[in-house]
Amino acid sequence: MNDQYRKLGKNTLLMMLGNFASRFLVFLLVPLYTRCLDTGAYGTADLLTTTISLLSPVLTIAASEGILRFTLNEKHDKKQVFTLSVFIFAAGFALLACASPLIALYSIFGGYTWLFLVYYFSYVLLLLLQQFVKGLNDVKSYAISGFLSSVVCVASNILLLAVFGMGVQGYILAMIAGSLIPVIYLFFKVKMWKYLTNPFRIAGDLVKRYLIYCWPLVINQLSWWINNSSDKYILTYFCGLSANGVYSVAYKIPSFITAISGILYSAWQISSVDDFGSEKSVKFFSDVYRKYTSVFLVSASGLILFIRILAKIFFANDFSGAWQFAVILIIAAVIQALGSFMGTVYTAAMKPVMIFVTTLLGASLNTVLNFILIPRFAAYGAAIATVAGYSLILIIRLIDSRRILPMKFKAVRDIICFALLGLQAVVTCLEPDLWYVYSALACLAVVFLNLEIVKDGFRLLSAGKKNGKND
Repeated sequence: MNDQYRKLGKNTLLMMLGNFASRFLVFLLVPLYTRCLDTGAYGTADLLTTTISLLSPVLTIAASEGILRFTLNEKHDKKQVFTLSVFIFAAGFALLACASPLIALYSIFGGYTWLFLVYYFSYVLLLLLQQFVKGLNDVKSYAISGFLSSVVCVASNILLLAVFGMGVQGYILAMIAGSLIPVIYLFFKVKMWKYLTNPFRIAGDLVKRYLIYCWPLVINQLSWWINNSSDKYILTYFCGLSANGVYSVAYKIPSFITAISGILYSAWQISSVDDFGSEKSVKFFSDVYRKYTSVFLVSASGLILFIRILAKIFFANDFSGAWQFAVILIIAAVIQALGSFMGTVYTAAMKPVMIFVTTLLGASLNTVLNFILIPRFAAYGAAIATVAGYSLILIIRLIDSRRILPMKFKAVRDIICFALLGLQAVVTCLEPDLWYVYSALACLAVVFLNLEIVKDGFRLLSAGKKNGKND
């Protein structure tokens, strides 16, 4: 196994050790949320955090993407890249603070304006520092910061929700603590002050290239946000905060897929730029994509098979029916993960325009379908619209990216597997006679179709483990 695979395996293992454990801890908070918050309170808390994820790429001009890509490029001065990113972040936060009276006018956010500002500050700053550290190839510190974030978040949620019963305020305070503590850790661990320089001495050419690279990614991230979150606002408008609360909790089981995606994507972002464009990189991209796809297809099928059991464990009180939407959102999460992978073809080539074009098309379809389907089918309509939006993005990227990198796919296998996932989803929701048998057989078929590649994935991680010991 060559150095490319060893590097990817090592980074994936480090991400897994730090982030999978941390994301699993956060997943365990779902029963706490469904017991300590009613559907309306959880709907409010979720809208607060969702709005911050909307504002962050706009106010930072997608600096989290720029800081990673430009730090990975050895041609650029890392001090100037870091300082430019922090300067943009500070300017964006100042603008948000000035606009805070407008935020307070929105009735849902009115009582939480200062918490909203503090959480934005801590959340975006952590994101920037983590991306910079990853760009420095200090994956270990990145993983530790992720683990630390979740441990603090879990402990704070237990204390503020279960012990003190602080409701929405406690929820946001826990999120703030989960961001600020790892910010402090990274600041001192990596000695971030050494990377700060006079912002007025940053090379004009760097600023120009940075902004040209980032601006399409702003639209891309906004479009991803529309695909991920606009349905929550539309659902709230048509069906109320309680419906949004149940739908938001339904996202928690698909978050298992999102957790795996985040780990693999973070490791892959570093490896994807190595020797990009060569014949060797075409084979590397194709091979990793096949493994990547297999991991998600098998994981999704397993989750759908056990969705009813997971729902009984994690969803309490008025949230018990959320599993019905989670089934569809699991498939959406897989499609999103594959679409994100294909996006790395464009970022590695430093041609981000097509990223935002494809995501914008998917977001447009999602939005139109949300307004058509939610009034008639409520949360089911929102979930179906999400699947449709992500599917359009993936299909276009699979076709168009071959202009840059002529990757090879196992299209027939993937189509069959998605058909099996669809079958599982239908029988699980409709519950015909012997539905669980049909779901189990479909799951076994998905595992069988991906067995060899799953084995290759374990060999990849084993190579990373051995490589890590030798470093």
